[in-house]
Amino acid sequence: MTFDADRTFESLIRPALFADHGPTADPSLTLLVGEPGSGRTRAAYRESPTENGRAVVSAGVLRAFHPDYLELASHRPFELEDALRPTVERWIAQSVGTALNEHRSVVLESEALTAEAARAASVAFAEVGFTTEVVVMASRAPDSLLTAASAYLNQRRERIPTQPTSVDAHQAAAAAARDLTTALEVDAPFDRVRVLSPGGVALHKAEPHLQPDSLQGLTDALNAERNRPYSSIEGVQWLSELRRISEYAHQSREDVEPVVETLAELHRLALTTVLPSMPLRPESDAAVRQRAQLEQELRRLEEQLAATRSIQLPLDFPMPAPSRGLDR
Repeated sequence: MTFDADRTFESLIRPALFADHGPTADPSLTLLVGEPGSGRTRAAYRESPTENGRAVVSAGVLRAFHPDYLELASHRPFELEDALRPTVERWIAQSVGTALNEHRSVVLESEALTAEAARAASVAFAEVGFTTEVVVMASRAPDSLLTAASAYLNQRRERIPTQPTSVDAHQAAAAAARDLTTALEVDAPFDRVRVLSPGGVALHKAEPHLQPDSLQGLTDALNAERNRPYSSIEGVQWLSELRRISEYAHQSREDVEPVVETLAELHRLALTTVLPSMPLRPESDAAVRQRAQLEQELRRLEEQLAATRSIQLPLDFPMPAPSRGLDR
């Protein structure tokens, strides 16, 4: 049988999304924005428990309805997003249209939402009686990229079809969230705007219609969380997880080029962000030893990438940052 995207939406996707989420007298639209690994999906379902009657529309979930998903996710995961993008974008538009036309509350997850698109959605939904909200996830770049990489490799280990995240896609999504937050401080036609930590803590709340000045501070809240230093415990846990997934990728032969790129970027972040922000003196034995290990592994990863790409190695390592405190 020939694949019919519209028939799939009507027979499978629409019932799955909206069967338990009927029309309501006070519908709501929530736009949930953040890079992979930032806690966006957890927030979507935390913000929209079943009893609240809000459907969650996510590209990651919708891809699984495509007949080619299993083959791509299992054997060609790095081709998956591009291959399915046109169909998934169509399904997202149909899902959002269903919510708008039938007054059904909806949470829309997005990795890259422009301010113009967000404002247009808010205006369209508000005109027919929806309350509207934007939620931006704030996460340190090393944390979100490590979380995304760990999730991918863990699911590969369990033989679960999964969707990877590239370094470029992660950085682009983080930049989009920052640009959106900055733009919303100037003009946000929403009932509410929030910045959330990965754990769901509200770092800033604004109600533009009631208090226009409450928008000020959105970007500061986002940046403060993204630049928050690592405690000793946080740093040790982060470095331990990086070591674990690096060893697994190498031993299990999951270290294909996109995975190696991600691991290399994580080691750079360890050297430039995580380790320098921990309360360790740069000249201490612990810091010197950890830095040497990270540089050695980064060199191996760069050599592995160079062997694949046949390019010259950029092997200059970042210099230690000034001390933030005593050894722990």
